[in-house]
Amino acid sequence: MVMPDFKIPKTFVRQDNTAVVTCQHCGHQEVILADPFKGYKYKLKVKCECQNDYIVILEFRSRVRKKTRLSGTYTNHSQNDRTGSFSILDISVTGLGFTSQDAEYFKEDDKLTVEFTLDDDRKTKIRKEVIVRYRRQDSVGCEFNEREDPFESPLGNYVMTNLNAADQF
Repeated sequence: MVMPDFKIPKTFVRQDNTAVVTCQHCGHQEVILADPFKGYKYKLKVKCECQNDYIVILEFRSRVRKKTRLSGTYTNHSQNDRTGSFSILDISVTGLGFTSQDAEYFKEDDKLTVEFTLDDDRKTKIRKEVIVRYRRQDSVGCEFNEREDPFESPLGNYVMTNLNAADQF
């Protein structure tokens, strides 16, 4: 029986292109070379030395994304400065993913200005220029035009602070 994607464990591919996978049955860990599976995400079936099979998702993402529920507004410069609101689902130092009732109107390569307030102690206001990279049903993924230094910016500090395993994907 294959478990749904949300229960399949995810393992991040390290900079040396290896990943540590852990058997869900016995806990045995194995280091695998990820070169043959290079890509954004890859679902892999592994046969453990305990003779059980298990599935892991190899995650090639280079930056941590933090789950969140921040509200904000956008101006879509590619569509006559159309404006609206959104809810950020996840954020990193390179981009963000959001939902919007207007998601159907976004197209790849649309240029937006987004504004939102972090839920940090300072209630930091963020204004960024972004490019839409994908749209799936009611969610939109955007890349920042200028990337943040994860250690030297309010957004970088926000993303890297108080992370736990549930926040990272």
